[in-house]
Amino acid sequence: MCTFLVQGRGAGTSPRADAGARFVPVHRLALTSPREPLTVPLFAAEAGFARGSGARRTPMFIAVQELEQRGLRFSQDFEPGMLDFRTREFRQVACLHTEGEATLLGNEIHVVGRLATRLELACARCLEPVERNLSTEFDLFYRPISRIGGEEEEAVGEKDLDVGFYTGSGLFLADILAEQVHLALPMKVVCREECQGLCPGCGANRNRERCRCGPAAVDPRLAPLAEWAAKHKKP
Repeated sequence: MCTFLVQGRGAGTSPRADAGARFVPVHRLALTSPREPLTVPLFAAEAGFARGSGARRTPMFIAVQELEQRGLRFSQDFEPGMLDFRTREFRQVACLHTEGEATLLGNEIHVVGRLATRLELACARCLEPVERNLSTEFDLFYRPISRIGGEEEEAVGEKDLDVGFYTGSGLFLADILAEQVHLALPMKVVCREECQGLCPGCGANRNRERCRCGPAAVDPRLAPLAEWAAKHKKP
């Protein structure tokens, strides 16, 4: 079982999350100097629920209002099933550990950190499950979506292509991590270098059984050529 590191403020003082918060995927940008951070818990018991094993928990919400006071530092574990990757192409098979920091630079949320976990993916040749370790670092900026004005056209510079946007009063750390796992996935995974893959004809896994296909059918258009080759075949 994974444990949750709780430091700094108490379990009942997490920032209130905006239920409608969403963000647009982003990529990496250069690191800037953060302000003095405050370490906060990933999960906080909601008001009206008792603390302890039966307490209801809500995910960490990175709120602009909190960041206006000081930065937020996190160091947390996510058990398999806690993050929604919105895909069946892979699954998390070990705790995802992440640590990093969120700060406010002007009106942009800056989140920098790293994550590490273990995933189960399908072999690109035989489709058998394969487990691989995955780790990545991220350095991200998010701007309020309100900065984009209605239907008016706005020039986008090259530096703006790697900036995401959020609505409401902030964004969830879990959404950021799920996106970063997708971006860090390898292009192709094979169970082993000598994997023979699936037969394109019968679909047999040639690592475990023989191909069930019969003699390859000759394209009728190539039949005359096949007859000529058979007649002129050297003994």
